[in-house]
Amino acid sequence: MADALRGFRGKPAVVNFWATWCDPCKKEMPRFVAAYEKYEGRVSFLGIDVQDDPDAAIDFARRHRIPFRSLADRSGDIRRKEKILGLPVTQFYDADGDLAFVHNGEIRTDELEEKIEALLPSRD
Repeated sequence: MADALRGFRGKPAVVNFWATWCDPCKKEMPRFVAAYEKYEGRVSFLGIDVQDDPDAAIDFARRHRIPFRSLADRSGDIRRKEKILGLPVTQFYDADGDLAFVHNGEIRTDELEEKIEALLPSRD
């Protein structure tokens, strides 16, 4: 995953661990799509589809019109390396690529935007 994040340096990044078999993931995905649209160009987004059926994941991404890249973690290696126990989990990285926040469980729109705003440079 470090390789995937390397390309995001210079702006904050949001990484969402999801799966089609995860009901809270289904509920929160539209929030990530909306946040991507709101912060496009200022924040990078990456999905990590965890131990999922490939066809189901592709269908899910199409149905939700996910506009950002999503990696397939078929074996669960990324999940284990990141010490992700349950889904969904959202990681927030600062512009230097350092992990700033982790949110375990379904994230609300206000929580998502609050964490993103905390990573953006202030507009004085």
